[in-house]
Amino acid sequence: MPTSVAATQQLRRLGVFLSVASLSVILAATLIPQSGHPESSPFCIICGSLGGVDALLNIFLFLPLGLGLALSGVRTSRAFASIFLLSASIEIAQYLAISGRDASVGDVISNSLGGAFGFAAAHYARHWLLPSRRAAMTLALVWGGFWILIQLGSSYALAPSLPPTRYYGQVARELENFATFKGSVISPTIGNTTVPDYGFAKTAEFRDNLARGEFVSAIVIPAGPTPKLAPIIRVADDRRQEIVLLAQRHRDLVFGLRTGASTLRLRGLLFMLGDVFPTGSDGSNASDTLRLSGRYDARLVEMRVTNRRESRDRALAVDPGLAWALILPNQWYFAGTTLEWILTRIWMALLLVPLGYWLTFASATGVPDASRTGFLRAPGAIVLLWVGFAVVPPHFGIPRAPLASWVTAVAGLLTGVAIAFAAGPRSVHQPLTD
Repeated sequence: MPTSVAATQQLRRLGVFLSVASLSVILAATLIPQSGHPESSPFCIICGSLGGVDALLNIFLFLPLGLGLALSGVRTSRAFASIFLLSASIEIAQYLAISGRDASVGDVISNSLGGAFGFAAAHYARHWLLPSRRAAMTLALVWGGFWILIQLGSSYALAPSLPPTRYYGQVARELENFATFKGSVISPTIGNTTVPDYGFAKTAEFRDNLARGEFVSAIVIPAGPTPKLAPIIRVADDRRQEIVLLAQRHRDLVFGLRTGASTLRLRGLLFMLGDVFPTGSDGSNASDTLRLSGRYDARLVEMRVTNRRESRDRALAVDPGLAWALILPNQWYFAGTTLEWILTRIWMALLLVPLGYWLTFASATGVPDASRTGFLRAPGAIVLLWVGFAVVPPHFGIPRAPLASWVTAVAGLLTGVAIAFAAGPRSVHQPLTD
């Protein structure tokens, strides 16, 4: 039974380099002390409010190590044991001696999974890089189902999620991990209802207002830029989890509403309207009154700032393609920039490259040619895109995907087709083994 990847000397050297480089990155990322205190039990599986993000990052962190071990020719059992022991040793060291680190059983599991995925990807490279027609069709079906799951998860993660618990208002409070808004807050409201600086007497009314997409608003007298995020209006539930936030960050207005991403332990979406708070050095007066507002109704995010001279606003359509920001190591503040549009389109295209690649192999018997390509599977691909773009999002109240998503999805499929054409002959259909 094959237990290691048969590699040329060049591949073995590449594997050794990749293994050493990956190990160096892993140790640097996990053993450096940090400020703060552990917040989770060492026995948790998905730990903390961002446990989903942490699990995904752990998988990606250890995946190159698995690739490197496989290319180096390390036997399967030895590679898996090494990955598990490395992960367990790191978590034990974090728990016993490294400050500011959350050590957990969940981290051991996700680290080990990442290494195993990387090893398997190299071990069975020819099975998925140069598959037979039947294997290619199976891979295409699996990836198509995975893509639908991503669309389901993305749509759910972007839809408002307002739990039926008691809510607590916090108006310009001093809160842990936040800066303090030093200005004055006048008339904080959600819709036409004033936000109290204590527990809400009528939580259902506020929840209904937020669900309808009513504006969260306040009139403020600012006090200059803030060093980091400073809540102006913050509403939390009885577990101190954030429901809605209207805040200042430096000179920017920030707005966010709790969505399904919180349930999935992913990052929430925060939206920004830049440079709206005065500095005093640009001719503005730090005591100018500002009217701030933001709303999110699953279809559209709107933010508005009005002072005595002008009014600024921004509207951003909600698109499942924004889900790339939910899994980043750090919080992203959406400002409606060209870069964000490009990243969204790249994300949507990349997710469909494997489907185009495997559909092409599933439609040809030898080297892909002009008459037998992935286009033979075009009707199925179109139905898949229709379900993912036009059926799934509206189920969660999210708009159907815009034309740009369709165009970039097709571009992703065609990129996969082009890569399959470039892959060349496919006469061998077995894993790279001794």
